[in-house]
Amino acid sequence: MAYAVRKKLIGVNPCDQLTEDDRPHTPDEEPQALHEWTDSEMKGLVAAAEELARQPQARYDYSALLRTALATGLRQSELLGLKWCDIDLTEGELHVRRQWTRAGEYAAPKTKASVRRVPPMRRTLSISDTRTSPWGLTQLGRGTEVSSAARRTS
Repeated sequence: MAYAVRKKLIGVNPCDQLTEDDRPHTPDEEPQALHEWTDSEMKGLVAAAEELARQPQARYDYSALLRTALATGLRQSELLGLKWCDIDLTEGELHVRRQWTRAGEYAAPKTKASVRRVPPMRRTLSISDTRTSPWGLTQLGRGTEVSSAARRTS
């Protein structure tokens, strides 16, 4: 609905007019359990990305992006919003300062708490100077605990 309002397809989002009592809910239903990825599933995902990147027709290598997601637990929009200036090689940490939106542009994170420093990752951070994007990150996630947030998916 918010998209339709932004594109001026409708004047107002009717869902914004609902009160908590108006919103449908089913108290008898259990919320869907989150899937917690195993180590072998995560290794398989990264291995599959590496294998796809080696194909002659491959245009991109997403394995570093996946390793970063697994090591940090960042949201997709936060991962895609990273720039080189967000990577502190001295301290071995990442800074979340922006996100990549569905509209295809950078924007401030939704909340103040989303702007943050991702704890030191010295053992896992290695940069390849031959890349032109933050995803020149290599060996990220090896030898470290995977973020608990990265393990859970719906």
